[in-house]
Amino acid sequence: QHVSVNNLNVGRNPEEILELCSVARPHGGEDECIEFAAFDLVGNDATGEQAAVLCSGTGGGIRATCFEAVGWLMARATPARAQGVESCRSLTDVDGDVAACVRGANAHFDSTATR
Repeated sequence: QHVSVNNLNVGRNPEEILELCSVARPHGGEDECIEFAAFDLVGNDATGEQAAVLCSGTGGGIRATCFEAVGWLMARATPARAQGVESCRSLTDVDGDVAACVRGANAHFDSTATR
């Protein structure tokens, strides 16, 4: 599945997604572009590995937002909080990235506990 924007033919390749999302930077939309691309990548690869590559290619607050999105969606596929946390730890050994991913996973479990 590919989309073409500004002569960029982008599929589910993290490097191509980063280039595509940079087009939204001047308009304040790069963070949302990256976040929803991360959701898409995890939705099509439950290991989260491709999404982690995408997130690792970003910086600053976008990186944390990206890893939070990955954690949130990966948690949907795990029955217990501990498994969601372990899934985050399997993606990266960067403490801040793990913490962001775990925040996302915890947010998912917290939202389902109130239903």
